[in-house]
Amino acid sequence: MNNDYNNIKKYYDDYGTWYDKERDNTYYYSLINDIETGVVREYATDKKTLEIGCGTGIILSQVNKFTQESWGIDLSSGMLEAAKKKNLNVKEANAVNIPFDDKKFDVVYSFKVLAHIPNIQEVIAEIYRVLDQNGIAILEFYNPISFKALTNKIAGTTDKVYIRYDSLSDIRELLGEQFDIIDIRGARIITPFAFILKIPILNKILILLEHYLSKTFFNRMAGYFIVVACKK
Repeated sequence: MNNDYNNIKKYYDDYGTWYDKERDNTYYYSLINDIETGVVREYATDKKTLEIGCGTGIILSQVNKFTQESWGIDLSSGMLEAAKKKNLNVKEANAVNIPFDDKKFDVVYSFKVLAHIPNIQEVIAEIYRVLDQNGIAILEFYNPISFKALTNKIAGTTDKVYIRYDSLSDIRELLGEQFDIIDIRGARIITPFAFILKIPILNKILILLEHYLSKTFFNRMAGYFIVVACKK
C-alpha cells in the first residue's frame, strides 16, 4: 500500500512541473474540464465544496468563482505549489485521511483521481464523513468499456501509474451503502483520440456532440463516468 502511495505521489510531483502547460489552450482538456466544471456548477453554486485531488487547481480555480467556500486537497506537493500561486485554499493530504471536520462540506467532488486510488472504499468513507446531511458527492470513475480504456491500453499508461476501471454496476456497489446515485454524466463519449480535436471544424462538431451526449443514455459509453450521489 505504501509503495502504491509513494509511486503515485512521485508521479504527480514530477507531473506538476508541466501539468498546466500540457493543458493550456487544448481542445481536448478544455472539453473534459468544461463538462466536469459544469456538473459542479449545477450542484455547488453558493455551497461549501471540497475537491479531492485538486492538482494545480485548474478546476478549483473555476469552482472558486461560484461557491461560498472552496477547498482542495492533493497528495502531491509539486502540484500544490502551482495551486498556491493561484491563491487557492489547498492542503497537502491523502484522501484516506481528509483533514477536515465531520459534515464540513455541502459538496465533495473528484475528477481524474479515484481511478488511481487502490483503497477506494476508505476514500468513499471519508467523503461520507466530511459531507453534511444530504450532501452531494460528484465522483468520476474510468469506464472499462470506452475509447479511453482502449487508448490507455495501447499507450501502456497502466505501466506508469496505478489505474482502476469501474463499470456502472461496480460503482453502484461501491457507493450503495452510503450514497444514492441521483444523476450520471459522461465525458469523452465519441472522441476516439485526443488529437482529433485539433482538426478544424470537426473539433467544434465533436465538442457540441460531447456536451449534448453527456446528459443522455450514451454517457454509459463515456471514458469518464461522472456520478452524482446524495449522502444517505
